Amino acid sequence: MEQQRGLLLLFLGLQLLLMGALLYQNHHRHSLALFLRVLRRDRPVVGEELPFLVSVSSAGTSSQDVYANLSEIHPVDRRKEDLPSCPLISPYINGPLRVMIPENLTMEQVVKKNPLVELGGQYQPPDCWTRHHTAVVVPYYGRDQHLQHLLFHLHPFLQLQQLHYAIYVVNQVHNTAFNRGKLRNVGFWEAMQEEEWDCLFFHDVNLLPEDDRNLYICDIFPAHVSVAIDKFDYKLPYRGYLGGVFALRPIHYLKINGFPNSYQGWDLEDHDIAARWEALLKEPSTGLQVPPWCGRHRPLSPEGLSVAWVPCQRQASGLPALSPCKAATERDVSLLTPSALWPLPHAGGAGPQPPAEPPEVSWGLKQDVPSQVIPMSWAHVAALPPPSPDLLASIRHKGEQDGINSLGYRLLSKELQALYTNLTVDIEFPTRGS
Repeated sequence: MEQQRGLLLLFLGLQLLLMGALLYQNHHRHSLALFLRVLRRDRPVVGEELPFLVSVSSAGTSSQDVYANLSEIHPVDRRKEDLPSCPLISPYINGPLRVMIPENLTMEQVVKKNPLVELGGQYQPPDCWTRHHTAVVVPYYGRDQHLQHLLFHLHPFLQLQQLHYAIYVVNQVHNTAFNRGKLRNVGFWEAMQEEEWDCLFFHDVNLLPEDDRNLYICDIFPAHVSVAIDKFDYKLPYRGYLGGVFALRPIHYLKINGFPNSYQGWDLEDHDIAARWEALLKEPSTGLQVPPWCGRHRPLSPEGLSVAWVPCQRQASGLPALSPCKAATERDVSLLTPSALWPLPHAGGAGPQPPAEPPEVSWGLKQDVPSQVIPMSWAHVAALPPPSPDLLASIRHKGEQDGINSLGYRLLSKELQALYTNLTVDIEFPTRGS
């Protein structure tokens, strides 16, 4: 009798073990696939022409409107707890997309075209249990039309991928320099107070994804998602570039102490993140890119592009100002040294001309006049080298003190709009430890 009872318990134990193994395998199969994809994928080479999407598309695949398959998604007549799990690969994704924004588009039209999006810009698939939960954080600085166009394109893009997602727009008050790093930190903090997101996407307001196979989910490593941008002719502008759209898990975000709070202006915090991650992983940030054939993004308009932290030129003296063509403040320059910046091309003739030898740069803040600076062309931006090793070393050194652990801000309002959660903050509130 005791022997039979022991055999029965052993049998039941084996059954439970087998069931647990099957559930574990089903739950982590996708993570394993992502891990293998990371190991297999080709890493783009700086300056290399990135392959066009059509060359790797399946037969018969052509660019289509992002709303083409959205009508196939509709609620089912079943209790939510009885819904099946969403498939590993969404049946609604197609591949390459035509980026088309209707003329005279209104926010009311965008709302009408996305009836399944809930208040605050949240969405969950109505016909299955999703496997992925993504918060999209958009730092915002008074670009109403860009935000409207992003919401028009991004909402159907994410719905086709069968994600549970929400879009958080973080904008700062007061007439101060744009601090994108700090706004990203605010977005992370506020989003994680609301949901247990397993993935964070930090998204420039002016970039639209061109392929819905570029899944807005997190790998086991952080990822630079917008690796091929139209304005750079779908090339990497320089090694370590992480601008545009960047994805990482909350645990990764905390390990690198988030984004810096100290940079005012545009895009230098992206170099900071690259340096922080390289210091943590002991691996170059070029290993963090998604495959270039699906990481294609298009900017909305030349005048609204989020330019990298690139010096503009004074036509006469060659003294620098900071992009986007405004004079640097003393606080901006106190974070840098002339030797830490990229070489400054000489401005001559009708526009900037790259010199054979980079000129000596003398910071002349008192003499810099914004009206006398002229912008660099995107061709010159793409040709610039990455930040110097001295700057990256400085970034690594201060990364432990400047980030989510020193964040200070005042949340002035949290508004649940039809297509996004609007967070208005006072970022001039002192950072902790300052």
